Amino acid sequence: MELAQTRLSRGREDGNGDGTFRGSREIGGVAIAVEPIKQTDKRLPELFHKYGCRFMCLLTIPQLKTGRTLSVDEIQEIFGTCSEDKNIVSDKDMTCGKDEHKIIALSFSLLDVPMLGRQVGYIDKKTNKHIPWGAIDRGYEYILAHFVTGGIDGHWVVLDKDEEEIYDPFDPKQASYSINKRYIDKMLTYRTWYV
Repeated sequence: MELAQTRLSRGREDGNGDGTFRGSREIGGVAIAVEPIKQTDKRLPELFHKYGCRFMCLLTIPQLKTGRTLSVDEIQEIFGTCSEDKNIVSDKDMTCGKDEHKIIALSFSLLDVPMLGRQVGYIDKKTNKHIPWGAIDRGYEYILAHFVTGGIDGHWVVLDKDEEEIYDPFDPKQASYSINKRYIDKMLTYRTWYV
């Protein structure tokens, strides 16, 4: 994918020289310039406002890992590229498919970081133990947690390893309404690595 060649660099030259930005703050143990953009940001298309929570959570993993943030234009470019393949993300309802890890890869590429990431397992709700997809458990760094809500689709957020919420893509102030996050019914685990 040619996304890295068309990278938008606005604001990236403003850093402290260590991958962080002036005025950065800590989210999930990582200094980050600006909190990652929310799905409810008015500059994003309406489709994001309704269905973009998991997509935005996947984009946030590289941002939290690197301490750098993606712009609205970069987010839309990643969605445009990824929605060309329904195995990555649907352009109709933003359902993430079996190749969702390419969303994370493209985000790292745009941030100029030679890393990859993917889902590596889940947390069994009955035993509260990590169940890896492979035979070897290499651990995980982030959890995408799915809340059952008052609506039919539910809502995804990012948790750290200690199951503390570190990113919610929904901002009730931007949306002018709130989501009733009743309980978590799924917890998917993710890890990243250098290539």
